[in-house]
Amino acid sequence: MNNRLMLACSLLAAVGMGCKPTYKPDPVVVDDEWQPAEEGVVYTLAGSQLDAAGKGTRVTIQAMQGLVNRSSPRVFFAVEGGDAHDANFFDALSRTYGIEAEPQQDPLWYVWAFADELDGYILYKNTNRDSATVATALAGVLNAVPIDQLAQEDLKLVDEELGLTQVLDVREWTQDDLLTSEYWGSFTPGMVMSEPFTGPENTSHDFGVSRGYPFYFGDPREDATLADYEPIWDAIGADAPVFGWTYTDSDYPAALVVEPLSERGAAFVPTDKANNLSFYAHYPLIGPMEQQAAEPVDDVVEKHFVAFVMSDGENVGTVMGRMTNPDVGNFSPTESYPMGWTLPGELYELAGPVLQYLYDSAHDSDAFILGASGHTLMYPSAWADTAAWKAATEADMEQLDTDYVTVLDVPDAFEAGSADPLAEIPRAKAVFFASNDDDPSSAEVDEWDAHEIRWVGDVPVIPMLKLGFEEDVEKTIDVIDDFAERVGERAVADVTSSFGYTVVYVNVHKTRLSDLEALEGEFEAWLDDAEADFDIEVIRPDQLVSVLLEHRPPG
Repeated sequence: MNNRLMLACSLLAAVGMGCKPTYKPDPVVVDDEWQPAEEGVVYTLAGSQLDAAGKGTRVTIQAMQGLVNRSSPRVFFAVEGGDAHDANFFDALSRTYGIEAEPQQDPLWYVWAFADELDGYILYKNTNRDSATVATALAGVLNAVPIDQLAQEDLKLVDEELGLTQVLDVREWTQDDLLTSEYWGSFTPGMVMSEPFTGPENTSHDFGVSRGYPFYFGDPREDATLADYEPIWDAIGADAPVFGWTYTDSDYPAALVVEPLSERGAAFVPTDKANNLSFYAHYPLIGPMEQQAAEPVDDVVEKHFVAFVMSDGENVGTVMGRMTNPDVGNFSPTESYPMGWTLPGELYELAGPVLQYLYDSAHDSDAFILGASGHTLMYPSAWADTAAWKAATEADMEQLDTDYVTVLDVPDAFEAGSADPLAEIPRAKAVFFASNDDDPSSAEVDEWDAHEIRWVGDVPVIPMLKLGFEEDVEKTIDVIDDFAERVGERAVADVTSSFGYTVVYVNVHKTRLSDLEALEGEFEAWLDDAEADFDIEVIRPDQLVSVLLEHRPPG
C-alpha cells in the first residue's frame, strides 16, 4: 500500500469516512503530492464529493470550513442539485472579484492542510444527533474540529500526524447540557436553528461556526409545537439574531417559529439552506444597488392591472437557491417577466456578491422589494419595538435602493394596521401586505373579499392575494385556470378603485415564471369567454403603485 493510500485510509477512518484497510498500516508518511494551503487561494470542493464522504466527514469538514474562513475566504463547497447552484454563483464571483480558485476534491486534504490553525479536536458520537449538534457549535468557541468516535482506535493518528489533541468529549452530551455548560458565555449572542446532518445542504453550519453561535436542533416530527426550542430562545434574550429555520421537509405552520420569536423580540433571519455564508460574508458590494426604472403606464382606461410579488425573499437560503436559480424557472439573466422579487436586507451583509449578481443581471421587468417583514422575518402585530423595526427597515431600503416593502402577518392584522408604521418611512412609496393564514390562532379572513387599500397619508398599504400556497396542490400550474376566473370576476366588480387592480403573492417553491405566462393566457381566454369590455394587463408592482398614486379616487 503506497504512502498516499495509507494516509488516506488512516485519516479517512479518523474522520469517519469508513475506509477500512485490511491490515494495520505502518506509520504514515505524508505524500509529497499534497501541497500545503497557500495564502490568497480559494480551495473549492464539489458538493457531490462532500455528500459522498458520509455524515461523519460532513460534520467535520463543514465545521472546518467555518473555522478556516473566519480570517479570510479560503474554502468554498459548491453544492449542486435541487435548488442549490453554488457553482454558478462562484463563477460570477470569480468574474467580479478576480478570485484565484484551485479545485481540491479530496475532503481529507482540508483536515491535513489547515490542522495547524486549530487548537485540537472535539470527540463526538455520530449516531447521537445532539452530540453532533453540540460538537459543531463548540467548534467555533474552542477552535477545534469535531471528530467522530467511529475513528476512536485511530485517533492517535490524528495526534501524531496532524498534531491535534482532544480538547473535549461530547459523545454523551445533550443540547440542554450546552445551555448549562461553562462554554455558554463564550458564544456570540444569538443562535442557529440547525438542520439534521443528512447532507451538504444544511442550515449554515459553516456560518454559525465562523461567527461563534450556538446551534440547536428541534424536530417538529417529534414535537409539533417546537417547545424544545423555548429554553434556548429564552436564554439568548431579546435583540439576538436567530439564523436558520427548522426541519424544512416537515409540514408545520411557520407561525410556530415566527410568532414566539416575534413575542420575544428576537431578530429572525431565515437562512435555511444557504451554503458558504462564511465565504460570501467577506466580499463587499462593489457597486451601488440601483434598480432599472420601469416604463410609465399611460393607458389605464378599461384596464384591470395585475402585479406579481415573489414570496420567500426574506429567506436568504431561498434567494440563493430557488429564487435565483434559472434551472427551476425563476430569476434569469436571459429571460424576463414583470415581477417584484422580494429580497432580505440581510443579504447585503451575509452574501453581498449574490445581491450584486441580482442587480447586475436584472431586466427592466424586474423590481426589487424588501422581503417580509421589512427588517427580518417577524409578525409586526406581536413585535414590541416598533421604532427599532422602522429604523432598521429604512436602513435596509436604503441599501437595496427600494421604496417598497412586504409585510407578513396574521390575516386580521391588516385591518388592525400592523404594517402602517413602515408606510411612515420617508422613502416608502408602498407596503405590500401578505397574510400568513396557517397561523391556527388567527381569525378567518377571506382574502378574496375586496379589501380596501389602507392609505397612510399618501402611501398605500396594499393587500395581496396568494397563489400557489394551497397545501393540497403540488404545483401552481394546476390551479391557474380557476385563479384566472376568480381574478376576472374580481375585475368585473372593480370595487377597490376607479380602474381595479389585483396584487398576487406567488409561492416561490411551487411557481415558475412560465406558470405566470400561462396564467396571462388564461386571463385572455376568460376575457374572450366573458365577452368582457376591459383588458387584464400584467405590470411590475412599482408600476402599479404609480398608477394607484396617480389615479387615487377622492376621499
